Amino acid sequence: MRSYGIFDGVAREDHLVAAAVYFPEDFAAFYGSKEDYQDYLLERHNFLEDLYLDEAVRIVHVPFDPADYQTWLKAHNGWTEGQEARSAWALARAVDEDALNTLKKKQSFLPSAPTGEELVVSVFFGVVPVLLAVKDDLARIGKRLDAGRLTRVADAFSKQLPGAPAFHRLSPLRCGGMRIFVGDRLTHPVHIDDVETALEKQVYQVLEQPDSILAVPRPYSFSRPDFALEQDAVIFTPALLPLVLVGADDSVNYAENLLESVHGELTAVSDQVVGTIGALKLSVEITGSIPFVPGYEVYDLLEYMYQNLEEQADREQVAVRKIKRNKSWLKRIK
Repeated sequence: MRSYGIFDGVAREDHLVAAAVYFPEDFAAFYGSKEDYQDYLLERHNFLEDLYLDEAVRIVHVPFDPADYQTWLKAHNGWTEGQEARSAWALARAVDEDALNTLKKKQSFLPSAPTGEELVVSVFFGVVPVLLAVKDDLARIGKRLDAGRLTRVADAFSKQLPGAPAFHRLSPLRCGGMRIFVGDRLTHPVHIDDVETALEKQVYQVLEQPDSILAVPRPYSFSRPDFALEQDAVIFTPALLPLVLVGADDSVNYAENLLESVHGELTAVSDQVVGTIGALKLSVEITGSIPFVPGYEVYDLLEYMYQNLEEQADREQVAVRKIKRNKSWLKRIK
């Protein structure tokens, strides 16, 4: 089965995908200018990559040749110049090995998509081990966090990225550098997917604004201690602080690799987060390191935290039993 024009210059026949690739002068001839040429390459790359990841297809890149295309078009009266005709030409050349080799000899190098400049969004969550000792803490923990302190969280993270350029827009699809945003409320692990979707949508609307804070929708704010572990009248429950990286793919990837290399823990950032949570004046002070991990890693980290907490509690109970036994033994000696 054949499909033409599934993307400009791209056709498909069963598992074969023939993809014409335009050069700057070709793109200008079809679209009037070269202004959006880099975006075209990026859109083409993403379209073909999605096909490749979703299905078993064989992609053949066909260098566009205006003269060869015009010759083919004159010989095929049923086609009128346009995206579908160009895709039909690409398919005809993709299945003709000699014709394809001739085109490749005329154009030894194909233009590459600027994937490193693609505007991307990556959401991380700071996993805050919250201890609650009184019911009033539940009302406090869901409140909007102090804007000034959240800005310092974002600034502290930025300072951990030496050499990373400031964010600047190049086109609707491309940019350079990176920006960091922080959610204005703590959320709960059950809301991870919803929070990611909401913040990714929101961040595109505020990219050009100076503020570094994103609004976590109130329904997703931390409101009750689900999955809480109660020990000696103290409730342990995880709260998540969203952190959003947005910018060029190469810059965001750099930040992601940095976080992974330190297991998500940056001391300067943790200190600012601890101070921000401390401003809520909970009954039990938050201390220690706050790891930032992608949403899909949160539950694994929580399982590790719970296990350590339970092991610690068990060790403390064993110690208490030993002390009690020793005290009884001392009494018998006396």
